[in-house]
Amino acid sequence: MVYKNQKGFTLIELSIVVVVIALIVAGVVAGQSLVKQAKLRSVVNDFNKYKTAYNSFYLQYGGIPGDMTNAYDFWGDEGAVCADTRINVGGCNGDGDGYIGYGLKPANPIYLYAYSRDEEYKLWQFLALSGHIKGSYDGIRNADYKPGINVPTAPIGGATAVYRFGYGNKYERWTTPTNLNSNNIKGNNFLELAKVGSINTRVTVSILTTAEAKNIDSKIDDSLPHTGKLLGSTGSVMSGTVPAHCADLMTGNNEYILGSGDVVSCIIYLKMDK
Repeated sequence: MVYKNQKGFTLIELSIVVVVIALIVAGVVAGQSLVKQAKLRSVVNDFNKYKTAYNSFYLQYGGIPGDMTNAYDFWGDEGAVCADTRINVGGCNGDGDGYIGYGLKPANPIYLYAYSRDEEYKLWQFLALSGHIKGSYDGIRNADYKPGINVPTAPIGGATAVYRFGYGNKYERWTTPTNLNSNNIKGNNFLELAKVGSINTRVTVSILTTAEAKNIDSKIDDSLPHTGKLLGSTGSVMSGTVPAHCADLMTGNNEYILGSGDVVSCIIYLKMDK
């Protein structure tokens, strides 16, 4: 049976549908952009918050969290907190050398990496116990980095994205590749934003695009990867290979390498005050 009165959509109706679809797509894209910008602002706030906590702790206790030699005097009654005896007498004490990461140092500095990661876990625990940051951290190396358990999670980069404190020196294996701004970070305590990788569970996996890294750098520092207090560097991918470069270290060009679109290639470091 044929109905003679059937009609299709008019051009005006089709145009309205197209406009509505375009508005929906534009709204989704704009919403995604707003979410990303909010995450980047959260990173900036976190960097400032953790640096302030680090400095405030030092002023209050006269030592760097995790590295201080008298932590047992303050938290010795916290049995689980100071039960780990791998670091020093009293369990939770650091070695007091002014740098985050090194507890009992072996005679051969080549092996520092294998013994260097206890203080950085105690650091987060003592910042929380002292009330300088919110949350609770167990202070135990235990299978290395556990997001939300022994190190804080980050608002960008997924479930394995973390913040960590460390110390840049020539013996620490992951600070020596040519894709890291090792000369500028060397000799400094720093706060790093990166992802936990599969290579010895090191925190070296890229987490930001170059545009995102520069965005954060511009809000904290000088927008340049190799100078100032915030530094940008090329990280690795989960396989340990190097992706598109975040910044050029070979020619000395002090610029983030933009134009790689959504390729995630950067990790960033905030130097602490000496």
